[in-house]
Amino acid sequence: MRQPLDRFARGLDVFCKGVALSVGVAVIATVAVISYGVLAREALHLSDVWVTEVTTYLMAYMTFVGMAALAWQSRHLKVDVLSHHLGERGKRALAVVSTLIVTAV
Repeated sequence: MRQPLDRFARGLDVFCKGVALSVGVAVIATVAVISYGVLAREALHLSDVWVTEVTTYLMAYMTFVGMAALAWQSRHLKVDVLSHHLGERGKRALAVVSTLIVTAV
């Protein structure tokens, strides 16, 4: 029974690493699009409306998809003031509640 769950967890790990890689590509694409927008506006005196739209969508993608990947890998920002004062059982319960809140959001 444990083996299929381990395989599923490994598969999700690989998937999340791919998602994290796609977020990194989105960061590079955002830098490239903004750089093009500045160059086009300042040097070529062109005004491209699509730069703002593409940048907005890329930032939304980076925020929400990146947050999901980081939450799965437990690399998201945490405030651990409370967990220092809890035992092992309390830490697990707090992790479950935190995961449920992140999933709901």
